[in-house]
Amino acid sequence: MSFTHLVPCIVFVFALPVFAQDELPPGAGKVVFRRMCTQCHGVEGIVRSKMSKDRWATVVDDMLSRGAKGTDEEIDQVVEYLATNFSRKLNVNKATASDFTALGLTEDEAQAIIRFRVEKGSVKSFDELVQTPGVPAAKLTALKARLEF
Repeated sequence: MSFTHLVPCIVFVFALPVFAQDELPPGAGKVVFRRMCTQCHGVEGIVRSKMSKDRWATVVDDMLSRGAKGTDEEIDQVVEYLATNFSRKLNVNKATASDFTALGLTEDEAQAIIRFRVEKGSVKSFDELVQTPGVPAAKLTALKARLEF
């Protein structure tokens, strides 16, 4: 391989971390996440992790005890960003009421989804889920990325 062919390869290899960071999903908390977390951690390991919101909160608390810096508001943003983008998705047709409440729905809203699912059979799509009586569509829309069918 000639030197002129080698230079683009070297540039590409050194640019990979930049490309990986730019592939992070958009959302509130992304900028704070980059500032607080990627100084010590590679994005790849974080992206592969699939943890619940509570587990992400525990991890972030641990990182704070090790020297990460951020305000309470920034910490909440990071936990929410991680939970929204790097958590296991909740299967609407298999979830329990407590699974739904862990996502932020009220007990009444969780029970409404379970009733809807029992009455209608399997929920096949998000569009079908938002027809659940007693559950605000806006609340479900905020959870859409965390749900599967």
